[in-house]
Amino acid sequence: MGTDKAFVLLDGRPLVSLVVDAVRGAGIVSVVVVGGHTRRLEALGLTVVRDDLPGEGPLGGILTALSEARRRGLDTVFVASCDVPRLTSAVVAELLAALEDAAADVAVAVTTRPEPLCAAWSVSRCAAVVQSAFESGERSVIAALAGLTQVSVAVEPGVLVNLNRPRDLEGL
Repeated sequence: MGTDKAFVLLDGRPLVSLVVDAVRGAGIVSVVVVGGHTRRLEALGLTVVRDDLPGEGPLGGILTALSEARRRGLDTVFVASCDVPRLTSAVVAELLAALEDAAADVAVAVTTRPEPLCAAWSVSRCAAVVQSAFESGERSVIAALAGLTQVSVAVEPGVLVNLNRPRDLEGL
């Protein structure tokens, strides 16, 4: 994109705000953004925590989210990247319910493939496994999931359309 995707506008709103709306719409009260431009995110009314592992990619961000949840006494974390503006509250709620119903470690959205950056994680069951994978040098979220019990939740591909280039905004 050539710019911070969180602040790219779609329908006059920053992408991160669209994702946060979907998360809040599913009933999640404590929404925390990991990393990013703190002042700009806070200006949008968001709570931001510093990424404990900057430069280590999405797996580092997930570890930060798991750690922050543990610090707050929470056992469930919903993770979504900021560039999925068509994410819906229904999908978030479905992932959370699947995590609980299946007693799985993680509930992962699946379009034509697993989408681990749209998932609900059990902090108590995932944190140590993901930390161990990270410490052994793993940086792939998919690979880190290998040691966890997963439940897949089918999601229409259009809901998780990922914006990587300016032209990806066309038609949304």
